Amino acid sequence: MFPDAGAPPSDIRTNLSSKRLIISAKIPTSMHGKKIIIFTGPSLSHTEASSILEAEYRPPVRRGDIQEAMKENPDIIGIIDGVFHQSPAVGHREIIDAIRRGVKVVGGASMGP
Repeated sequence: MFPDAGAPPSDIRTNLSSKRLIISAKIPTSMHGKKIIIFTGPSLSHTEASSILEAEYRPPVRRGDIQEAMKENPDIIGIIDGVFHQSPAVGHREIIDAIRRGVKVVGGASMGP
């Protein structure tokens, strides 16, 4: 998702100014046709995210959402935003169960696994 870690810091700062360009450049073609569910909210809007990656976008994750998503047999679950004060946070056991069942779980921001 980010530029090459070996790049000089000035290059990274320059590249980070266009997160859409960086993210879209890193999406492998092998992801096309996969069932992808992404939980995001305030840090990345659904509109902005959908211009980067074709996926099903849902509100910030909370307890029980991963279990519910598993009923749809996703290939990939992305956790970008989640709740933890307003309602119970997503449980680590939900994430572990998804991984054990062969789902790739990726995360970012403060809620990523």
